[in-house]
Amino acid sequence: MFLIDFVFFGINRGDLRIRRFRLKHHFKSELTFGCENPFSMIEQPFQYIAALDFEATCEENGGKNYQNEIIEFPIVLIDVKQQAITDKFHSYCRPAIKPILSKFCTQLTGIRQHQVDNAPPFVEVLHNVETWLYERNLLSSMNEHKLAFATDGPWDFANFLQMQCRLSSIPYPPWAERWIDIRKEFSEFYPVKRAGINKMLNKLGLDFDGRPHSGIDDSINIARITLELLKDGCVLSFNDGIRGSGSKHAAETDEKAEVNQKDEENDLVVFED
Repeated sequence: MFLIDFVFFGINRGDLRIRRFRLKHHFKSELTFGCENPFSMIEQPFQYIAALDFEATCEENGGKNYQNEIIEFPIVLIDVKQQAITDKFHSYCRPAIKPILSKFCTQLTGIRQHQVDNAPPFVEVLHNVETWLYERNLLSSMNEHKLAFATDGPWDFANFLQMQCRLSSIPYPPWAERWIDIRKEFSEFYPVKRAGINKMLNKLGLDFDGRPHSGIDDSINIARITLELLKDGCVLSFNDGIRGSGSKHAAETDEKAEVNQKDEENDLVVFED
């Protein structure tokens, strides 16, 4: 019975627990809403979700006090109602403190020296990002439920963006004060242990598309996971954010936001993406 249903609904790969959960959840929702596509009836808090994954300068033994500068700024935009990727923003950033990328950084991220040499500085890239968002009416002050950003863990905003704004002597952007932590949401919805992008994809029966630790490719894959959550009826709302006053901020998270090194589920990640 289950095998036939798994194949019928296209759930024939991935973690067996998640496959069973998705199937049971679908049937339960079908009975609740009385239609063949029950999850289309679920009201989502946001019209758009923007998947984001920074890449930053790093060294193999950089340590906790290493000043990571953002060198890749990607955004992958999801139309929640259409449940589809509809737009992308992508730019490299030229670092100022350590303009020469380490060999470790280049090998990890795939970003070449000439790509950052020819890129605008972070402040200009951030301006371009906000222009891109405003042109699409995504930062409308009249509609707080227009857009939410989605990341893999708290590190992109709570660490990298905060650090970069301090290094660039600019205020932290208000649109990045709250976000959807997809890693946290994934583990609570299905439910399974928290894991990174690759493991989440594998649990869904999907393969990583592109190059790991490429900012744009990581963002695309975060978007793919987000789409699966939406299709399965997960209501995606803010679950993490920044709190504090002045220049002092802290992540509202129950995880340690360590920048350079992390050991989760016996899977060592040297540079958190």
